[in-house]
Amino acid sequence: MRRAICGSCRLPVYWVITEDGNRMPIDVEPIVTGNLLLAPAEVPPRVTVVSRTGRLPGMKLYVSHFKTCRFAGDHRTARGRKHKASRPPAAAPALFTEAPR
Repeated sequence: MRRAICGSCRLPVYWVITEDGNRMPIDVEPIVTGNLLLAPAEVPPRVTVVSRTGRLPGMKLYVSHFKTCRFAGDHRTARGRKHKASRPPAAAPALFTEAPR
């Protein structure tokens, strides 16, 4: 499996395919609190979400790089658009203005 580099924080990542068929970066090192089981033998590598009750001792679990990258908010999208939560809310335009009396 080839390592890639995060374009924002410059840390190494693996690009994998989720259960839904989407591409996702994961951190290279497994961690105890991870929730992703990696199947590296598949091409491209795939991950499966593991619940807390499904974890077994010695299981190497990984975490999405979106959780650990300090610039993750800059890359979150909703169907190609930036999430509104990452921007300050815009003031709603007034439909009618009251004339001064």
